[in-house]
This record gives sequence, structure tokens and C-alpha cells, in this order.
Amino acid sequence: MARRFIASTNHASFGDTTDFDGASSCTWAGWMRFIALSNDVRVWSKWGGSSSDSAFIINQNTGGKIGLALRSQETEALLYQETTAACVGINRWTHIILEWTGGTGINIYADAASQAMSSIVFNSIGTIRNAAIAEAIGKDPLNNNGALGIYDYFAAWKNITLTQGEKAELAAGADPATIRPAALIALPTFERSGAVWDRKRGIVAALTGTLEAETGAPLRALDGANFDDDDEMAAAAPPASVKVPWHALHRRAA
Repeated sequence: MARRFIASTNHASFGDTTDFDGASSCTWAGWMRFIALSNDVRVWSKWGGSSSDSAFIINQNTGGKIGLALRSQETEALLYQETTAACVGINRWTHIILEWTGGTGINIYADAASQAMSSIVFNSIGTIRNAAIAEAIGKDPLNNNGALGIYDYFAAWKNITLTQGEKAELAAGADPATIRPAALIALPTFERSGAVWDRKRGIVAALTGTLEAETGAPLRALDGANFDDDDEMAAAAPPASVKVPWHALHRRAA
């Protein structure tokens, strides 16, 4: 279930994880619906106060741009690229994929559509740095503000590049756990109870602040049935008319 992070107070920390260490390519994905747009605010990060303890940042930047920063294990060099134009908006679900193919190669997809990119800091990365800092969603451990938004079905894959067909599946609502499971390294999940945990790693995140109540329209099946939450919807038998994953029907709700 998607939950809201309040930028000034909240973050969910998974601790000093090692799952991204030494990656020579990596893909991050997730559903995002922003409540407000700001400048250089964190979405998902493992980034400290110096080059030696920084690995990656996914951020939301000016006017709805999405960016990815990486730090090199070998040289501590920085690579940062962001979308040239805004690709996310306020109160609109967008599926975002951030793809680092190695070296200087970064691609970002919004609803499976490739976005034009701008290179802000352009240095080649060999492998992602083994940073001794907590991995966090929302506001980071150093109190840099998190993006004010609602998130759902985050995931990351190590040392692979998803096919265009797999990107389209994710943007159509596929559970990321079903996509390249052998390479999947992270599945942050936002529960109705308020817990944040990782389905892949079995880590329950330490939460600073609290998650607000669910927001958005009720979940709606294609036959018009209404459900209050993901658990109730999953317990019901999907109607024959449903041709997309049952849990994903609320993604495009107004």
C-alpha cells in the first residue's frame, strides 16, 4: 500500500546495507506520486557527507525532473545525470525506471518511455562505491530533505539491464518480484500498517517520524467493486474481465 513521506521529518532507514556494493550496472524502479515538487530532494539514497561514504541518490529536482547520482568505488568520481524536462507531476502516478548501464551510461524512463537526459557531472563509474552509510527512502540520515510524495512497489536489480518489454510490464503494473528475480536485490514495500520493509531482503526499516494515512481514491476493480486496501482486494477473486495484475488496478486512479 502506498504511503506518504513528509519531507521535513520522515525517512525509512534500512541500515548500512551492502547490496549495491560493487555493482557494475544497476536498475532502480518504482511508482511515484508527488504532493509537491521541490529542488534536489531525496527519493531513495545511500549517500553521506563525503565522497568516501556515498554510493547513489535518486532525487526529484527542479519542476519535476528526476535524477541519478553515483559515486565510484575506484576513484570516488561523481556521475550525475537528470531528465532534461519534467517527467513527474503533482498528484499523478508515474512509473519511473533509472538505469545505469555502466561507465557514464544513465537512462531514465517514465511510464516505460525513454527521457531526454542532461549530464550535470560527467565522470565514468567503474563500480558503485561501498559506502558506509544507511540506505534510506525519504529524508536521508544527514537530514537532507526527502521528496514529498507517495511511493509504491520500489525495486532494484544488480548487474543487469531490463529489456524494453520488462520495462513496459512494470509500467503496466507488474509486481517487480516477478521480473528477473535472480538479479533482484531490493524490494522496499510500504505497508498499510505503517511499516516499511523489504520483501527481498527481509529487513524492517527503522522509521523516523510516522507515515500518514493512505491517500488517493479507493482501489477499484474493473467490474466496479470497491475495496479499502490492498489486503482486502487481494483476498477477493479477480473478475474475469481483469487483464492486468490485480494489485495494480489502483495505479491510475484519479
